[in-house]
Amino acid sequence: MQFIQVFLRSGQLTIYEVVPAGKSAEPLEKVRPSHLNVIFVKVASIAFEIQRHEENEKSIIAEHKKVLRNFIPFVTSPTPGTVYSGVFFTGDRPNWILAGNRTGVQIYPSGHSVVHAFTACSLWESKGDFLLYTEEVSVI
Repeated sequence: MQFIQVFLRSGQLTIYEVVPAGKSAEPLEKVRPSHLNVIFVKVASIAFEIQRHEENEKSIIAEHKKVLRNFIPFVTSPTPGTVYSGVFFTGDRPNWILAGNRTGVQIYPSGHSVVHAFTACSLWESKGDFLLYTEEVSVI
């Protein structure tokens, strides 16, 4: 399965699955020299509140309040035969966006108010560990 994520400035995140398109029943008006024979099927959507900062607000406190939002990709295999791939969406209201080798795309809130940094790691010879830097504490 292949997926495309579209994140708009308005805060809307939509995930589409790329699916092979069948033959069109309708004749094409204008034949193109090449085309991509796929369709995009919406599989998940969520809206995020976007923080707006004042242009003239350049204090140290204002810089500290700025929370960066990043999509951080990862692949993990917590048990033999099970593989999850996805992205972790950092910032305020962080989310896990996962697709498994046996499941479709799903979105889960992380349970933290803010996550500043995220990384997959393989401490203790495990493939299902992650490190998060939050406002509360660093969590493994």
